[in-house]
Formats: sequence, structure tokens, C-alpha cells
Amino acid sequence: MRTLLSTAAIAALLSAPAQAGDVYGKIFGGVGFEQSHEINGEIFGTGIGAGELETDTGYTFGGAIGYQVTDFLGVEAEVAYRSNSIDSGVINGAAFTVNDEDLESLSFIGNVVYTAPEFYNFQPYIGGGAGTARIGFSDGASGANEYVFAYQGFAGVKRQITSNLAAGVEYRYFGADEATFNNSFGAVTTDYESHNVNLVMTVSF
Repeated sequence: MRTLLSTAAIAALLSAPAQAGDVYGKIFGGVGFEQSHEINGEIFGTGIGAGELETDTGYTFGGAIGYQVTDFLGVEAEVAYRSNSIDSGVINGAAFTVNDEDLESLSFIGNVVYTAPEFYNFQPYIGGGAGTARIGFSDGASGANEYVFAYQGFAGVKRQITSNLAAGVEYRYFGADEATFNNSFGAVTTDYESHNVNLVMTVSF
């Protein structure tokens, strides 16, 4: 009996979730799904007007440093990058294609995260935050990006692997205000949003 109790105690210790006062680091990466973006501006060869910009499925990755305020509430500072290849678009009813160009975002976000009590060794969580993001194109031309207000919401589930390491999966929505910039194929204003599914690793210190 003592052996069983000792084994159970060690297992509980090794799988202990985050507690108040813990500092943690988090890395994540995953898929950014294809998206249609509303645009206004001038695409060379199509004139000035409104239309849409189509992007292919891309990728995202990022990291955060957080602090567990209570056993269930944490705050964190996050940096993340997203990129999707531009496929095609239409403006003034005229279709156009783009070669070797990506629509990108680099975001700096402050999050609040609520983690639910453990349930069958899993912990659901939900969070959101706001900050700023540099939205732009990958050609690196002068004026090809702009910093705008950004926001996000996410939800997922994680499981402790060891006493200080957890792994999980999450859905994340990211949005930003309209950005205006020049690039190799025109001058446009575009909205920006991204739907992502990420794998997440969290380490408590």
C-alpha cells in the first residue's frame, strides 16, 4: 500500500499543472489557412478600385513569456509571425496574379489566459489579447509594410508531460486594422485576419 501511495504521489508531482507565481515560456507553430482579403487601391495594370486578394495556406510560429497570477489566470507577452503566399486577386473586376510575394504579419501582443481545472489529465484554456502588428509584403520595398492595431483570441487544450512541460493544440484567430502600403505590384489598403491551428509547448520555470 505504501508503495502504491508513493507511486501515486510521484505521478501527481510529475504531472502538476501550473500554479500561482509560476513563470513560464511558450512556443507554438502551425498552419495559417488560406484567406480572402478585401483591398482598395491601385494594382498596376488594373487601375484604382476595390477588390479582393487571395492567399494560399501558409504558416505561423511564435513564442511568449508569461506569469501565472493565480492557479487559473495568467498574463503573457507574445511575439508571433505569420506568412501566406499571395495567389491572385481581382480589382475593378479585373483579375491579376502575383508571383513570389507573401502577405506577412509580425505581431507583439499582450494576452490574458484562463486555464480551467484539470479534467482527465487535460486542461482546456481560452485567452485573448491586443497589441500591434507590422502588416506587409515580403518584397522588402520601402513602404511595403505598416504597423497597426492588432488583436486575437484563442482556445485549446493541453496536457502535462512532466512537472514543468506541457504540450497542447489550439485554434487561434488573429485580426488587425487596415494597413496601407506600396509594393512591387501596386499601392493598396487591405484588411488582415488569420485563422490558425497550432501545436503548443509550455515550460514552467
